[in-house]
Amino acid sequence: MILKERTVPLIIKKLEALLRRLPNNHPQWTRIEEDLFKYKAGYHGEKSLDYHLSFFPKESSIILHDLRLVDDFKHFFQIDTIIITPRLLIIIEVKNLIGTLYFDQTFNQFIRIIDGKEESFTNPIIQVERQKRQLTEWLRKHNFKNLCVIPYVVVSNPKTIIKASINQSEIAKKVFHSELLYKKVEELEIKFKTDLYTQKEIRKLAKLLIKQHQLLDQNILDKYNISSAELLTGVLCSNCSQFTMERDKGNWICNYCLHDSKEAHIGALVDYLLLIGNTIKNKQARDFLHIPSIYNASRLLSKLNLTTSGTKKDKTHYLDELSQQSSY
Repeated sequence: MILKERTVPLIIKKLEALLRRLPNNHPQWTRIEEDLFKYKAGYHGEKSLDYHLSFFPKESSIILHDLRLVDDFKHFFQIDTIIITPRLLIIIEVKNLIGTLYFDQTFNQFIRIIDGKEESFTNPIIQVERQKRQLTEWLRKHNFKNLCVIPYVVVSNPKTIIKASINQSEIAKKVFHSELLYKKVEELEIKFKTDLYTQKEIRKLAKLLIKQHQLLDQNILDKYNISSAELLTGVLCSNCSQFTMERDKGNWICNYCLHDSKEAHIGALVDYLLLIGNTIKNKQARDFLHIPSIYNASRLLSKLNLTTSGTKKDKTHYLDELSQQSSY
């Protein structure tokens, strides 16, 4: 069973919001666009693994996606997917790369070759082995020290070619295409014949892992050295993608294409949450949404039923409850 679903990474949502709110000629535009492409490719690779995971028996295995934990040295480690069984625990690092992947064990390099060009990446075997050490220590600390941790690197694109300089059979034990995952786990279940924990105990472990998960929520403007003053403000029209919507008698009307919407401001406030912060006051809402009236801004914010603090004059609205909503 899946106890922690795979969701769109927060970094993707923030980068999409940032591109919406930056002029196309901004000096950081290309870099942000390239980063978004890489994060999306990684996410789609992870999503493609879900099909193969769907064949795993729900009654005997627990699956967790996107876990970010911290070790005793205050180092964070992130794991794409964890499979927990009563006999062992499997961690999976997913790679969605096209071309030829070459493991140069002489110089300990991981090289992607595509269209005759070579590009070096962080070695995923070293990466997943480090995750294994950190998770093993985490398990020991939480009294699950008997559970063996098996690390795998799964290549999600079936057309990607995997090569190694030497010890190809050893590399093949750790690195393989996603369609082989079920077979690999079956082999492990035969090798590890004894249940070390009960279903109740591994469910307890899974819940503890979820409880200790810490979401990475970095300031995206700081990451790219962008000031909030550089962002485009206003309410985006979902029909023509222009920031030309105005509030009129409880409705949003686009001055460009005349498209109307009751809730177009929600998407704008989600952008504010992703890019600027989780709290907003009346003045900030008026400036960002282009609402001249204090009363109209106050009424609009009140209708969202957000958690608030402070007096009427200095009321703060907390936007976190909008995190699952968007009109885009």
